[in-house]
Amino acid sequence: MQQLTVALLQTPSETLTQQLNDWQNYLETITLELDWANLQKDQLALAVADSPGKVGYFFSN
Repeated sequence: MQQLTVALLQTPSETLTQQLNDWQNYLETITLELDWANLQKDQLALAVADSPGKVGYFFSN
């Protein structure tokens, strides 16, 4: 993205502008997916911590 930005500043181009926009959209999408995955991971961790089997595990060790 940085290289596209530098190239765009040096030589304005619709193609470079579109490529930069595509990369920015891709970055936004994967950032949202990462946030969603982290939320799911946190919810799973809470569910495991609250499970009766987990409590028994802690007391048996």
